[in-house]
Amino acid sequence: MAPEEIKLIQKSWLHVIDKADEAGLLFYRRLFDVEPKVRPLFKVDIEKQGRKLMDVLNWIVLNLQDVDTALDAARELARRHVKYGVKVEHYPLIGHTLIWTLRKMMGSEWTRQLEQLWTAAYEALSQIMVEEHKKVQSFEYLTRYLEQELSEVINGVVDAFPELVGIAISTTQGATVSRCSAELYSNIIGSVVSSALGHAHRLCETADVGLLEEIKITGNQLHLYVCQVDRDAAIGILYPPQTTEGIITLLIRSAAQKVKALISTFRLKEINSR
Repeated sequence: MAPEEIKLIQKSWLHVIDKADEAGLLFYRRLFDVEPKVRPLFKVDIEKQGRKLMDVLNWIVLNLQDVDTALDAARELARRHVKYGVKVEHYPLIGHTLIWTLRKMMGSEWTRQLEQLWTAAYEALSQIMVEEHKKVQSFEYLTRYLEQELSEVINGVVDAFPELVGIAISTTQGATVSRCSAELYSNIIGSVVSSALGHAHRLCETADVGLLEEIKITGNQLHLYVCQVDRDAAIGILYPPQTTEGIITLLIRSAAQKVKALISTFRLKEINSR
């Protein structure tokens, strides 16, 4: 888009941002009138939602000359849309609603040239947003797949040694699964293993050393054995102190190999989905 075209868009935007609250409310009311099915996707009050939208649009419009900044803001907006439950097929509707809102807000200041410029700008940004939307959706799908597969690993360990107090697997991809026989520890073990993975990763980077492959924390009532699986996952087992260490070592190393294979599969699926 030429600099003079960007300036025209930014100048016209002043008519809207001066009445941002009104514009945001008008946008969402129009959106819900045209497509009532999208209303349940937005849980917060539409006045607040409208202000959020106007803030993001304002940032994008003010930074149209800085392509990277504008695109980053568009991608962030797309990520929010995924969280709301917006679908890719909704983007044309959003674009039509935006143009309708701008036309209403600007009144006699609205021209055919402005409509063409705004439409072109939205189409360019929405293409980037759709790409980001698909990436996020694909990643979330893959994460759910990974969580399901990791749960099967956990079930296999528990079936092999039911005396375990708890077991958790955490990955840097955002998947954390756990199972615990004692309610007291059920909300803790997953976060402990996740934290251990993060701290071990940072420590190894800082010290410029390899992995902290195995960490044992011993107590009077329970022992915790954490095994790091390359740089992207860790598995932890909580067990009674009278348990034979050899059994725990065998269980955790066997499970770690399975987790490592799953992480490798996840990476390949993630690459292929891009």
